[in-house]
Formats: sequence, structure tokens, C-alpha cells
Amino acid sequence: MLGDIYLFYAKQDSFASAFGSGYLEGVIHAAVEIGNTEFFDFQHPLLLEANIAWKKVVIFPLSFHKDIPFEVWRLKDLWQRKFDTLKAVNWGFQQVGKSYDILQLVGIYFKRKLDNPNKYICSELVYKFYLAGGIRLCEWTNPVFIVPTHFQQDEKLQKTAEGMVKNDGSIIIEKRK
Repeated sequence: MLGDIYLFYAKQDSFASAFGSGYLEGVIHAAVEIGNTEFFDFQHPLLLEANIAWKKVVIFPLSFHKDIPFEVWRLKDLWQRKFDTLKAVNWGFQQVGKSYDILQLVGIYFKRKLDNPNKYICSELVYKFYLAGGIRLCEWTNPVFIVPTHFQQDEKLQKTAEGMVKNDGSIIIEKRK
């Protein structure tokens, strides 16, 4: 669904896994759904994300994240009715191509404000996507220091599914009731 937040866990036996499991409680990346497309007879959500490997804001299908466990978080009904999805998606498209803010990651680790307002990290992009649609998430912390696990703690959000993309590009999703 448009606006769903995808939180990705690190692959086992990687540096990101070691760092993520300690400092970030295992969740190492956040992205937001801005549409969907069909590849090889599979329906794939399109995700807006600040991607460290590409060093910029990109749009990728969920299938790009092969063999990486993920969770899907969505606004609760009360907040969903207040959210301007179209405005947020339009804002998101305008961010594509902007640079990744590696210095901000250092700032988060050392608890120093080192962000550049024209660059993004993944959680900041998701936060500002929602802000563009009229919803402020993670109100208890400075937006410069938001990390993916903060979305799991926000009372406005609920976990709706978890899953993984298989090697063939198909998506296994277990929905919550």
C-alpha cells in the first residue's frame, strides 16, 4: 500500500549485521512504498529509498532486496485518514537523485548534528516523506537522529506484515491479522 514503511534486517555474517544487531537492533535500512509494478508475473512494490550503495535517493522494486528479511509498517487508521498520500508521493519523486548523507551516519553514531539538508539517509527520507504528507513520526527525538528502529516504536504505526524476497524475485509475505 502506498506509504507503507519497509524495514530491512541485515544479512547474517556481514559487517552490517554485526553493526546493525548491536547499535540498530538488527534493522539496518528503511524505505517507503510509492507505487508498484509487475515483473515476471509478480507484483512488486516500488520503494523510495536513500541507498548507501548507490549514494543517492533511488526508486527500486522490493525484489532488489533479495534474501533480506523485512517488516512492513503502516499508519493506523486514525492517522491514515489524516495523511495526504498524494502530496507525500509527489514530494518523494522530487527527492530522487539527491545524494546520500554519509556524514549524517557518523553524526548519529557520535550524537552530533552533522546532517546536510540537501542529502538523506534512509530513515530521514522516510520521516520527511511522512512530514510532507502531514504526519510527524518519532516526535520524541530530533529528526536528525532518527534511525529505522524508531519507526517500530512509533504509536502511529502498526506492523502489518513480514517477509523476504526469494532468489527468483518472488516475494514471501506473512500478513498480520
